[in-house]
Amino acid sequence: MTTTKSQYSSAHATPPFRRNLANHKHVYGFVFFLSGLVNALALSAPLFALQVYDRVLNSRSEETLLVLVAILAIALAGMSALDHFRRRLLANLGASLAADLTRSAIAGQKTSGRSIRQTGQLDQLHGAMAAPAMAALFDVPWLPLFAGGLFLFHPVMGWWVLSAGAVYVICIALGWRRANTGVAATVRSWPKHAPNPRPVFWTTCAAGQTQTRLAAQKSADLVARRAAFVALFRTLVQSLTIALAALLVLRGQMTPGAILASTVLLAKFLGPFEHINAGVGTLRSGWHAARQLWDLPPKNDERTTRTAYSPLDVKELSTTRFGGGQFALRNISFHVPAGKVMGVIGPNGAGKSRLLAALAQDQSPPLGTIIPAFDPETSLHIPQVLNLDGQTISEVISGGHPAPDTARLWAALAEAGLDGAVRTFPDGLEQVIGPDGPFSAGGARMLVFARLSYQSPRLVLLDDPFAGLDASSLRRAHAIVGRAAENGSVIIVASNSPSNLTKADLILALDRGRQVAFGPAAEVLVQTTQNVARIGPTSIGRMRV
Repeated sequence: MTTTKSQYSSAHATPPFRRNLANHKHVYGFVFFLSGLVNALALSAPLFALQVYDRVLNSRSEETLLVLVAILAIALAGMSALDHFRRRLLANLGASLAADLTRSAIAGQKTSGRSIRQTGQLDQLHGAMAAPAMAALFDVPWLPLFAGGLFLFHPVMGWWVLSAGAVYVICIALGWRRANTGVAATVRSWPKHAPNPRPVFWTTCAAGQTQTRLAAQKSADLVARRAAFVALFRTLVQSLTIALAALLVLRGQMTPGAILASTVLLAKFLGPFEHINAGVGTLRSGWHAARQLWDLPPKNDERTTRTAYSPLDVKELSTTRFGGGQFALRNISFHVPAGKVMGVIGPNGAGKSRLLAALAQDQSPPLGTIIPAFDPETSLHIPQVLNLDGQTISEVISGGHPAPDTARLWAALAEAGLDGAVRTFPDGLEQVIGPDGPFSAGGARMLVFARLSYQSPRLVLLDDPFAGLDASSLRRAHAIVGRAAENGSVIIVASNSPSNLTKADLILALDRGRQVAFGPAAEVLVQTTQNVARIGPTSIGRMRV
């Protein structure tokens, strides 16, 4: 008893951007955790200032001062090391993401010619991930630590620092709105046969370069003005914070040590905003690059490799019988273009199943030429006799994929009309198939049609696939085969019933292992099928649809 080949196709794999984020989500969580430690250790500076002013100066204890200095040094050294480590993690995550996307971007050039632009987007994405502004974004959720400290000193101090943060948020929003995501000069095309286009061409180039320089200068001026305002605002806020804290001390509402501690907390609170404001252009470029690359398909995704679907060429194919020197197939030759369906007909023993087994390399290597050769990663063979025992529904449909897309599994089951039944099973998609169920023979065959729907392979070999199907299942099976052909698959269907080949474009007729005829479906059936009158001219006319 033959089993279906254990393989899976990545035609509908998760886009590399999303896959990379999913694979590294624990690393991003660790970066977030490190950011919490960094910000917690940053509290050591204001606590040190508070202790020095309120305890050491009052007690005049040099030993206490030395202990506080040692604790501060250890805390700041740890903070620096952890901060450096998380920045390296972010840079490495950006490099990993860019590497995953590079292969898909280069493959995309074959169909869209966008790889050069996407390469620039990858550089922008990597630059944003490695920028200090990205690390500052991970600090933002921990800012309540510093704001809370100021509120503990006095509510006025807390509201004051929140007001300063709001001004920074406005500056960041304005910078985000005005930041350039990249300036590129464009050169207009010139008619091929236009007289002496070179002067106009160079004039256009010069004009484009001038426009680029002017746009870059304008952007630089905006950045310089925003930086000058931020520096002025930062100095003013620090000075007013000291004045406000001193006023509260004079009124007896704060201790003197809180003056210095407040300025340190203010600096820690505003630090992430300053980094984000300084790198807003880099972040915006990375954000736009991420949006463009979010749905970038994998290298071997059908959206980028539609042209990779190639025709099937078979020349002088011959195979011997099991254990003997006699030929089971002799000198079989045909050509099936991509996106076409070829039917294989013939009486029992004609060699239909042997032909498909030879194409799928289920037997000893055949004689002759098969281009391209069967590849389990991109092809699918569904034999006449199925054995799915011991496999789960998920494994059958995905071909054993280690991490199948659940949504697409259910979509494939819906196309095969099996989703309702599977939802009633105790284990759902993980239900194990056994000799006693849960599917009938027809249901098991529709399950492998769901596999065809899920995978969209390059080459599909179906051996008498419609046997035992009722009318409803037969319509669904034909629809799935038709959609696979529309996607570019080469589909070969062996059948004892020519009436099941109404969607075939080509027909190969066999008899005793020899090729009797090959060509357009309607013509070959008229020449070779004795009961063509029962099939009817209407059905024959539809065979090439």
